[in-house]
Amino acid sequence: MRNKKNKGIAVLLSALCGAAVLSGAAALPGRTAARAEDTLLLGTDFENLSASSTEDEIYAATYAAGAKRSVEETVTHTCLDAVYTFFDNGYQQAMLYLDTNRGGLSATDSSATYSFSMELQLYGLISQAVLMIQGADTAAYNSVIIFYPDGRAEAVNYGTEKFVTLQSAVMDEEGWWKVDYTAGGTGSYLTHQYSVVTTDPATANAQKNTGIRLSALEISKGADPLYSLAFQPGLSGNDAVFGATGFAGIADVSTKAFTDNRLKAVYSFWSTAEGGWQKEGMYFNENALNLTMQTGKQYAVEFELTPFGRVSQVVCILEQVGITGQNPQIVLKADGTYEILDNNTGTIAGGEVVYEDGTFRVSAVLNGAGGLFKPSFNMLSSDADGANQTGDTGLYLDDVKVSLHETEAPGPDEPGPEEPM
Repeated sequence: MRNKKNKGIAVLLSALCGAAVLSGAAALPGRTAARAEDTLLLGTDFENLSASSTEDEIYAATYAAGAKRSVEETVTHTCLDAVYTFFDNGYQQAMLYLDTNRGGLSATDSSATYSFSMELQLYGLISQAVLMIQGADTAAYNSVIIFYPDGRAEAVNYGTEKFVTLQSAVMDEEGWWKVDYTAGGTGSYLTHQYSVVTTDPATANAQKNTGIRLSALEISKGADPLYSLAFQPGLSGNDAVFGATGFAGIADVSTKAFTDNRLKAVYSFWSTAEGGWQKEGMYFNENALNLTMQTGKQYAVEFELTPFGRVSQVVCILEQVGITGQNPQIVLKADGTYEILDNNTGTIAGGEVVYEDGTFRVSAVLNGAGGLFKPSFNMLSSDADGANQTGDTGLYLDDVKVSLHETEAPGPDEPGPEEPM
């Protein structure tokens, strides 16, 4: 999955009525997208497919049809993966650590500052993980950085020397931390080792599903680089990993590449002279999905869409088939702007559009009208003739979800959201 933590442009909308159109910077208060208490009705992130999946296999797994479909597989992280084992009290039996000689930390200068920048993921049944930073004189140099599963982190100096400063620690939605900290030299070595506490040692040991993944570590002394984590995926075992990276301590350790799949749809178009719209857009078959959006209920629809090639705009139609006039649209434009068109349907109750680095994250809350849900994606090309010639234009789609809001939509005699002051 892709990093979804940072947001670029967002718009909240609610209580749309009539031929409402929102574009760019307009905002109204009200309900946004799916909430934790909502019930997931369907969803796909295409992880059950592969780059070799055929169009028939893609349809069978997801009911995605139309256009020319394939699955793109992208490496999101290469990492050192250390699977921990635990004692009955929940503490680890052994710790992952960086050899101080390999890290350039065997004899640190007490007048110098050492900078650390790393990316790591804590996974499985972890209650907390502790990065232990110590010198030979632990009464003076004994500090930790504690990471909690809820995204909190803190540095604690237990020794007399307050020599560790946590500059930043941010966890994204997929549990990957980006961490920067500094440590003063100790006049001796400086450790970098990871303690882990589990909530369920028996399950963690049996399933081997708890540990630490480390994808980056850079260490410097002032402007002088000391260490950079680098490796090839496919290594296994303490000796192999230690030889490549200088990390040791865990028997069940390996280097891996983690991938993310997304649907790729390549479009063909009517000629530029004929208007430049797609001949067949990508869509999800409503009969196969078999999701009726019931009257009086609300539904949160979410997806991530990235246009590529010669695209002018993508028109996302959130139709309820069988109900006359149900064609609300979210128009995503190549320059990152967008329009939300309710088209007099009263269907769009709220939502959010976020654009960042060429990708739109779209969510909308729909009022059920009794029809079968059919999302489809039409496209206007900025150069239809060129797109047809090169076959380089279409969209990527990922993280498609539809959830049922547990709270019913207001009835005809009930008040809706208040107007903004």
